[in-house]
Amino acid sequence: MSQNQMALHTVAGCSQAEGITQTGTTNVRNCDAEGSNGAGCTVMDPSPNSYGAPFAAAGGGVWVTEFAETGVNIWFFSRNDVPASLATDSVDIASLGTPTAAYPSSSCNPSQYFKEQEIVIDITLCGDWAGVKTVLESTCPALNGTNTCYTTYVLDPKNYDTAYFEMASVKLFATTPSAVSLAPSSTQTSSTGSGGGSGGSGNSAAGLVDRSWSVYVGTIISLVASAAVGTAVLSF
Repeated sequence: MSQNQMALHTVAGCSQAEGITQTGTTNVRNCDAEGSNGAGCTVMDPSPNSYGAPFAAAGGGVWVTEFAETGVNIWFFSRNDVPASLATDSVDIASLGTPTAAYPSSSCNPSQYFKEQEIVIDITLCGDWAGVKTVLESTCPALNGTNTCYTTYVLDPKNYDTAYFEMASVKLFATTPSAVSLAPSSTQTSSTGSGGGSGGSGNSAAGLVDRSWSVYVGTIISLVASAAVGTAVLSF
């Protein structure tokens, strides 16, 4: 894999509609985790700067996810393409252009298939998908003999020399301030954080979280946001 992949995972009944407008490429439309062999409805980002070494070389970037009654939309902006509006304490979805991945409510109603969402930021090692031999070997050296993802990569400390993210901020916005409750927490081997919350109205910084972290292997940062309609902006 040379680009980032986005996905929704649900129970049966949710799918990505045909004929949608997005810049990414749909690989799987069925969002049912069991019906899609765990893949969910996946969309591949067209930008090589969205993943791996090219992402770091480009200076990182910003992801925006809109969770709305009309559906779920995701944008990615490489560092040189980040809209100036995302540096402020408000967000105007209409100014972001075509989403990288779009999941309209016509085929997957958020109020039916999703409850409160939790943002978990970590570096996952191997796992049910990334640890599969064919997936792993698409970007990593082939496994030899009885070696597994765990024995080859997890147990070798030199693989962690560049295994970290430096996050400039995480911002959550909501159209209805009263619908937002935040419970930030973290469990980590090494992290730094600072920031606070502020109130607002409309689509401004209502229930805004703006924090900075360094995320290393073993770090799990969890942000719980209970909002009927909201937008998350993650800046790396």
